Amino acid sequence: MSSSKTDDSLLFEQLPVPLVWLGYDNRVERLNAAAETLLRSFAGGAAMTRDVSTAPLRLHWFEQELSRFSNMTLLEHTFEKELQFQTWVRSFKVLLKRLNAPGGTRTLMVLMDITSEKGLEKLVRQIWRDWEAQVEERTAELAWANSSLRAYIDESKRSAAGFKNFPAPSSRPPTT
Repeated sequence: MSSSKTDDSLLFEQLPVPLVWLGYDNRVERLNAAAETLLRSFAGGAAMTRDVSTAPLRLHWFEQELSRFSNMTLLEHTFEKELQFQTWVRSFKVLLKRLNAPGGTRTLMVLMDITSEKGLEKLVRQIWRDWEAQVEERTAELAWANSSLRAYIDESKRSAAGFKNFPAPSSRPPTT
């Protein structure tokens, strides 16, 4: 059993996705290296230890979501969260999963960085707005061109009708 626990710890540690193991009171009990790197960036690069047993860490920027999740009966909850720190903004898809563990129920938090996807979504929305504006502009140009063409056709018809009222030229040669 201890080998399995060691294997689980190694797997937890090596995953490239930030993972946070939360206790029953939503205090951080354990972080993997990716989560430590992320949280250190929020601490401005300050030294931070993954041994949270001596100084329990709270994720204040997730308090509302964690509180809401603890009141749910769901075993899993996903939401998006935008985090800002000084000069940068990152978007995360956050998965909270309730797990039974020795000593009671714990929560696993998985943070997936979706900043690039959000940037692409924003770009696609802007391209779509620009395209719609071009369509509206071109539609207005075509409406004007159609109106001008109809006016030209109507004027041509009136001119043709006016020519019908002129006497037809004689087919006989003039007499002198």
